[in-house]
Amino acid sequence: MFCFLWGFKVATNLLVMVLLFGLIHGFGLSTRLQQLPLGEQNVDMLLKIISFNIGVEIGQIFALIIMLVVLTGWRKTASFLRFSTIANHALMFAGFMLLLMQLHGYLHTVNEEEFGFNKDEHYHIHLDMEQAKQKNYTHDSL
Repeated sequence: MFCFLWGFKVATNLLVMVLLFGLIHGFGLSTRLQQLPLGEQNVDMLLKIISFNIGVEIGQIFALIIMLVVLTGWRKTASFLRFSTIANHALMFAGFMLLLMQLHGYLHTVNEEEFGFNKDEHYHIHLDMEQAKQKNYTHDSL
């Protein structure tokens, strides 16, 4: 995406970029898979992970085929260059904001002394929400 915004004056090695992106993406996926109840046996867990990955790859292939057909036709129009530049800027901004959100959450879990949140206040907010829900429920049920 960055290369389409004139960020690279020299052609980048696409294989290295794909490998790095896949590695970073894989870390997030493996962290999430470790949190899921996948079974106690190693073979059972391995089969579920492999099945999940095969399903993801098949879904990506179908999505890429559809996007290829649509983009091939759209590239021939005058609006493509203008829209692609705006879309690339918006996607980079959204990615940066998601990175900031993840880092914010990470700081709250790693450095609880410095960046922790008041658990009592959090609990009281949930109590207030529950009371409001009960009040609305009794009001609406009349």
